[in-house]
Amino acid sequence: MLSEDRVGPGMRASSFIVAALLISACGKSEHSSARAPMVVNRQVLFRDIKIQPSAITRLSDGRFVIAGTGTIARALLTDAQGALLWQYTDPATAADIRTGYRSVFYGAVPLPNGGFLLCGSMSPTGHDQINEITILDASGRAVERRVEKPNDDSALTSSGFVKCFPWQDGIVLAGYASDGTRGYTWILKLDNDGKKEWQTIFQGTMMTQGGAASSLVFATPGKSAEQKITVIRVNSKGVSIAKRTIPGHRFVQLRTLAPTDATRVISYALGGKATLYTLNESLQDAEQPKDIGDFDATQGCGYALPDNSILLFGNRNSAAIAWISESGLSRVINEFDSQYKSYVVPEAIPLSANQFVTVRYSASINSSDNGLVMAWVTF
Repeated sequence: MLSEDRVGPGMRASSFIVAALLISACGKSEHSSARAPMVVNRQVLFRDIKIQPSAITRLSDGRFVIAGTGTIARALLTDAQGALLWQYTDPATAADIRTGYRSVFYGAVPLPNGGFLLCGSMSPTGHDQINEITILDASGRAVERRVEKPNDDSALTSSGFVKCFPWQDGIVLAGYASDGTRGYTWILKLDNDGKKEWQTIFQGTMMTQGGAASSLVFATPGKSAEQKITVIRVNSKGVSIAKRTIPGHRFVQLRTLAPTDATRVISYALGGKATLYTLNESLQDAEQPKDIGDFDATQGCGYALPDNSILLFGNRNSAAIAWISESGLSRVINEFDSQYKSYVVPEAIPLSANQFVTVRYSASINSSDNGLVMAWVTF
């Protein structure tokens, strides 16, 4: 059990249950290079409201904006230490919720005027899922809520956004659209004022992460029976310039701390075995695929670090973090302590090359241990 002292205002001491798995194909450990993540700070918000976070964004002044849902979509702003400044909640009424209305925000992007663009989806009673864009001012008040028509096609009656992020002097919103029979990957490009520049669709539902500075890479799972993942690179106009498939059932696309032309995708087989694919600009193998164990980051996220090791946030029986060496043979897995029990770490962002902020929902039999948990992790 590791304990950390209180280190700042509003922070609480934290501890980890540590399970270190140092594995080598030759039976040799790599203790000298293993880097064990540990929690150094923690802030717990909203003990009386369940908020499942989907995304966290750090602003240039150190504040954080968090997007997610608690039956209906919510967004909140904290200071650099995690203290709440304001929150925004979908204006659905209690009657709407009783009759089945649901909504969620999957991303938040800061705007030049100090406001924020939120992306996600809503499910009005008796209707297909519908995409949603909400614009907030700097104080968290909604100034616009709108729905976009996917590819300007009225036949695409169901849609939603699952990611949004800054890109090339504007914002990319990535999501899905369906006509009830076929599913499509949908990419929408807005300028910094939130006005539409272009959009495009590809066959297949999607999950995605932004790629290099000059182009974007999107990965999408196929049908379960096909056991393949399609990877597509598009240029600044949304035109596909490279495409390939890799075997797998589920996946996580790794983020990087700096722009790069390399694309790294972890593919998971049905049994949970994870394989790392490193792809070049043409989406061909830049390295041989690599076995990296079975740590599940498909409901979380992962980062390729400058030393070619990997940091994964996700699940290992409960919320956990794994560091995997460049060789793929050293694995240090840390499970969050049982007081603030969580199923998964869904989101994390870097503060530096060796410090990240994670956000997750903690549920406990003891209601005083419930809440939205921000944790500062170093390794």
